Amino acid sequence: MSDQKLVIKKDDIIYISIFLWSLTDLLAYSTFLGDYEIIKVVAYVFARVLLRVVCILSILTSGYSPADAVKSVLIIILAEVTNHNATTRIFIPLMYVMAAGKYIDEKRIVKYILASNVIAFLTTSILSLVGLLPVKLFLPSIGAYRYSLGFRTANTGPIILFQIAAAMWIVSPKKNRSALFAFLAFCISFFLCNSRTASILTLALFFAEIIWWITVNQRSILFQGFVWRILYFVGIGAALIILISVGIASNRLDASSYNELFSGRFMLMQRYFSYYKVTLFGQKLMFGSNAYQYGLSTLDNAYVHMLLAYGLVLSILFFYYFVRVVVRSIKGHENQKLIILILYALYGFAETVGVRFLYNFSLIYFNEVLWNKSTIVDEDSEEIA
Repeated sequence: MSDQKLVIKKDDIIYISIFLWSLTDLLAYSTFLGDYEIIKVVAYVFARVLLRVVCILSILTSGYSPADAVKSVLIIILAEVTNHNATTRIFIPLMYVMAAGKYIDEKRIVKYILASNVIAFLTTSILSLVGLLPVKLFLPSIGAYRYSLGFRTANTGPIILFQIAAAMWIVSPKKNRSALFAFLAFCISFFLCNSRTASILTLALFFAEIIWWITVNQRSILFQGFVWRILYFVGIGAALIILISVGIASNRLDASSYNELFSGRFMLMQRYFSYYKVTLFGQKLMFGSNAYQYGLSTLDNAYVHMLLAYGLVLSILFFYYFVRVVVRSIKGHENQKLIILILYALYGFAETVGVRFLYNFSLIYFNEVLWNKSTIVDEDSEEIA
């Protein structure tokens, strides 16, 4: 038997870099492993430096046309300008990957993010269960302990579990293990971590997969009807929330009327809109202990966070490409992708996860419309194993 050598091709380097970024960023900034300075140093190298360098080299060596090169440069400039103003790293990884994304395979990226999430969750939860990381957190707001499994918040582990289940459904749509995992994620999120929003998300994913299986042998006609009904009600709900948000931002509505219904999120939104004005290219926002003296604390609505922190330009581009991805998914009968986009979009009204590539792999599909990729694979066809 001849010896087989491990050969890493040029195209593999960007996928490996995305894997290393996702894994180290999660461990350094989302878990208590970040208390060790060496973990943060490693994450800085992989998440802040290596990914940028690899994406730039990919652009330079992939034979981009002058027009494509200009597009990539503009994306990078916008990424760096908004990142400099907001001083956070939310959009830097996604935008650099999109700048180098003309020849990337989005499905491969999902696989590498799935692998990094599995390793991060197993590492963190095991270390917490053996006592090397905190397994519980005390929350003064509710006066009780919640299981965090080594993560810095009790909601982080559950959202990673949701991302794993959703990515499994995309990668292996004909397998039933993703639905089983979604149900397991729901049980952990609801009964162990007591994360209400994440448990609703994973339960919705579980039922969506069950309905998809029931209808898939009919070429998903019933499932498509189910998706359209969801889109209809989601559109109405999102429109109402947006109108309320605009009313609050313009001081035409009192947030206290809606505060209890949305766990205080509208009141916090109003406070941030009262303190900050919308800019073109973003600004630094205060959170946590530094913000308490001004009556601020946390801005959980992802879209308001993006508008205030990253500015009007990036927000408009974000919503424009989101609509195009949804339309593309509808035209291509990519029902699974559409469901996941909807679930993440809904979750964005409750958490900033909706605009964070680290926790929302579906943002990679923006790359398909950015580069006008023409190949759409029907998820019901025999091409998908």
